[in-house]
Amino acid sequence: EVFYKLKDKNGGTTKTLATNILNRILEKFNLKNRGTKIRTLSTDPTKDYLYVLRTNDMPAVLVECAFLDNEKDMSLLNTSSKVKEMGTQIGKGIEDSLK
Repeated sequence: EVFYKLKDKNGGTTKTLATNILNRILEKFNLKNRGTKIRTLSTDPTKDYLYVLRTNDMPAVLVECAFLDNEKDMSLLNTSSKVKEMGTQIGKGIEDSLK
């Protein structure tokens, strides 16, 4: 999953960034495509739920690379070289967004 800012719900920098990062990860890893998402506060649906997205003015996304309770996900990230590859794919998604 890759979360992006609510303000870009209909398109924009963080939605593009989230899409590019997710596409790069899915190219390299055999993970379920859980999509790009937004999440809002239940008490205020005009605000992002995730603190890191809600409290800064810069383009930002949150990448959930694997789920700890999913053995298959964790097996794809159980060595430092696999973690490095995940980081490389995230970086390539950022590069794609800057082009």
